[in-house]
Amino acid sequence: MKKMLVIALMLCWPTAVVHAEITGYKGPVEYLVELPEAPGGGCATTAETIEKFGRDFYSVKDKLDNEVAERRRAIKKWQESNSKKMQENAVDMPGFQGKSQAEMKKMSKAEKRKMAEQMMEDKFGVSMQELKDQKKAQKAGKTSANVDWAKAMAGEQQANDLMKSKGQLETDKRKITDNIKLAKEQEALTKSTLGIRTEMLNKITELEKDEKGLALKKQLEKQEKTLEKMMMDGISCKQLDAQSERIAAARGSYCSYMAPKYLKALKNYRTSIQTSLPRHLRLDEISSEMQKNQVGVGLPHESIGLNGLETVQDYARYLGKAYKFNDRDPSAPKGSHCDGDAGTISK
Repeated sequence: MKKMLVIALMLCWPTAVVHAEITGYKGPVEYLVELPEAPGGGCATTAETIEKFGRDFYSVKDKLDNEVAERRRAIKKWQESNSKKMQENAVDMPGFQGKSQAEMKKMSKAEKRKMAEQMMEDKFGVSMQELKDQKKAQKAGKTSANVDWAKAMAGEQQANDLMKSKGQLETDKRKITDNIKLAKEQEALTKSTLGIRTEMLNKITELEKDEKGLALKKQLEKQEKTLEKMMMDGISCKQLDAQSERIAAARGSYCSYMAPKYLKALKNYRTSIQTSLPRHLRLDEISSEMQKNQVGVGLPHESIGLNGLETVQDYARYLGKAYKFNDRDPSAPKGSHCDGDAGTISK
């Protein structure tokens, strides 16, 4: 059944499948489908059911975490090996070419400032002292100085443009226009994709502050503390059994109220992710396109699909707590307190 669902999702999102084939990695679609479904109910569940859910969950979750970590390592390694090329493409100012990240890191603040000042002077023919003089003139209200400054800067830009071919100028203009469009699209997609994570976090925070839920939890904790005191005081086993039954009832009430709300939020989150994965993929593509326009080199193929994987990873974090409100306490003794091998209840 899951294989059929994977195929159906792949047909809906062909781009995601292509990237998965290119990179040799699994995409977010596959991991989302392979993760076990959220249980229909999180209460009165047997230990065997919870254990099976855990096995199915972690067999996928561990692979998902490893893939995200592996992709991040690959991206970091790629950035380190391409940093020099990106810097050379991004900056054409004298005095900067060939400077690696390692060399830049070794430079003191004073050295970096001196290099920046030299680059400005070489590029625009303006020293830091002239900048300071210009600032003073502006404060003094000498507008003519501002006009002279603007003319000088405009003239420098025009001079730089005159050195470029018509094709280079058109390419520069196109890149600027493309990046403006991409930046707007990136902003909208970021708000949309990160928004579903924020929405889930807000729902869980709201649930944790639910007044009725907190009252039921407090009642459960009170009953558990009462049992602990009774056991220390040497109360009869029949009284302990009666108190254990009150604890079970309190835990059942708490779970019956909280679990459905949590599982509903979890299922809605999964649906939101499923419909948003194409937008996650587009966000990865935009980031690569923008970097290519800026520094001539796009992001490595390991970055494609990473946004979606991280959101699925966030969903898995909540899915792993699907039975957090289960009303069967695994630490509770089996049978009656009056049984010789009943054991004790511990928190």
